[in-house]
Amino acid sequence: MNERRYDAEKATRVLAFAHHTHRLAAAGLQVLENSDAIIAMPTIRTCFESALTAHWIAQSSDGVQAVLERETIRRRVAQDDLRKSDNPVYRTAAENIASTEPLGLDTTSLQQAKRFEQMVKDFDGGAELYVMYRHLCGFSHASGVLSDQYLEFDASSESVGYGLISDPVTSDGAAEVSILACSMLWASSAARLVQKDPAAREGELSEVAQELDTIAVLSLTEKAQARQRTLSGRSGDAGPAEAI
Repeated sequence: MNERRYDAEKATRVLAFAHHTHRLAAAGLQVLENSDAIIAMPTIRTCFESALTAHWIAQSSDGVQAVLERETIRRRVAQDDLRKSDNPVYRTAAENIASTEPLGLDTTSLQQAKRFEQMVKDFDGGAELYVMYRHLCGFSHASGVLSDQYLEFDASSESVGYGLISDPVTSDGAAEVSILACSMLWASSAARLVQKDPAAREGELSEVAQELDTIAVLSLTEKAQARQRTLSGRSGDAGPAEAI
């Protein structure tokens, strides 16, 4: 497999997700300043997910191929669902979805690209990253965890025993700011890894990591590296993609 042909795809996808992470972080900080943590959670979750996705693609030798292949699968599923709709507008829209044919790209990482849990578990310490992601999801979907924040026990109630809290206070925002900061750090590190000079800003980002009590680069597990080597035939780690 000629991996160099995917360098441009790798760099552009990493930079796109990294830039999106920073935009989301700015929005999340603004919400935290003007509202509260519970309202900012969906933005924080997507920021976290985008950063780790960028980082995973940057670290993987065949991650971008897997992401590209995954997208054709998702488009095809969406098209099939629209075609089954009773609404003629949706059925017409189905025919406007492009790039639904499988690309047939060689990759060992399709399952990781399709399931975020598997993706983050490619990293050392990935299980803990997924715990954080699941926590953020609990406040981002219409879940019991979310609805609980708006309820308080009311012994005087003659119905269900709960009263409504219209403006719940869930956090002082410090933990959420830390998650946004770590997300920006990992996104920036991903962007650095696909530059022509990946050593640029390495020291600066390491200093930021120390301040945040984390690491600047999340390394792939040996298992993940070995899986990818079965495709590439290389004995070393995936190097940084050539910048575009």
